[in-house]
Amino acid sequence: MRSRAVHSIRPVDTNGRVVDKAIVDALDWHPGDLLSWRVTGGLVLITRPGHGRRGVTKYGHISIPAAFRHAAGIRIRERVLLAADPDHALLVVYPTDVVDDILARRFAEGAPE
Repeated sequence: MRSRAVHSIRPVDTNGRVVDKAIVDALDWHPGDLLSWRVTGGLVLITRPGHGRRGVTKYGHISIPAAFRHAAGIRIRERVLLAADPDHALLVVYPTDVVDDILARRFAEGAPE
């Protein structure tokens, strides 16, 4: 069975938002939806419904609060990997450092000896 996951690499703007219509559409999120965030293993996990005051902006952008960006080491203007899993209503934000670590391990596995 093929995954319905949707992936994108997008920058975090100066207000801590990421913009990707395909991700928001795949998750069936709408402007005004409140989101919940947690950081685990250096990743930001975002789900709906939320309990905070933030979420999907009126323009369809996903707002990531500063505390969660800082906990995951995400810097303003940094590009992050967004991985949406519509089947579990989950968005995972991979900071650049985490993506670099994953790729370095995969490259090492494939390197000739």
